[in-house]
Amino acid sequence: MFLELIQFLWFGSSPLLLLLPLFGGVSFLKKNIKQNLSLSNRRYNVIKEKNGNGNMNQETVFQLLQKSEWEKLLDYEYSNQEEVVSNPILKSIFDKYFIDSLLNDLKNKDDKTYSYVILKRVYQRFLQHRNKTYNIPDKTFENLVIYYLEILQFQKEIRVAQHIANNWNHLDECQMFLQTQPKEIEHSSTENIKISENSNIIKESHIIPLFKSKQEYEFL
Repeated sequence: MFLELIQFLWFGSSPLLLLLPLFGGVSFLKKNIKQNLSLSNRRYNVIKEKNGNGNMNQETVFQLLQKSEWEKLLDYEYSNQEEVVSNPILKSIFDKYFIDSLLNDLKNKDDKTYSYVILKRVYQRFLQHRNKTYNIPDKTFENLVIYYLEILQFQKEIRVAQHIANNWNHLDECQMFLQTQPKEIEHSSTENIKISENSNIIKESHIIPLFKSKQEYEFL
């Protein structure tokens, strides 16, 4: 009952303030006011610090994007995805600018192996997240797929390229690639044809001699 009374007095003024001396509650109320003010200040500092870090993180992402430091940018997104998604500015970067900026940069690089490594990572990372976690336009991601397919062919990763092309066979580039690939012909009795090793081989000579008898040998 005493706690309920203090809570009531805390949230608004009331003639009941006159009753505080009955409980020796003036000092108690002052102490609580001081504690609550201290708590409020700490909460304010936390919010202020969080907002400050948010601004710093935005600046960090902008710099990584501008410098084309894709590995670091991907590391940041992977480790801080929840923060990125909850921050409208950071999320907008990955929704609208990241993939286009990435492709523009990679297409101007001579190091195709580096492009392969980055594109593989981006494709695997954003394939599922592009529509669930982010709002990456279909056309933007399809442009990524098309260039990834090109790099896979350059790297002789034909099996992976075939897999990607089959999954995106509505794209003209994927259809053209698949048309250039040899088709596997299955035999109707493939499951019945088996090759096994004969381990019970008798080691004996099967050479037919030129002479049929000793007399023939001696005669010649």
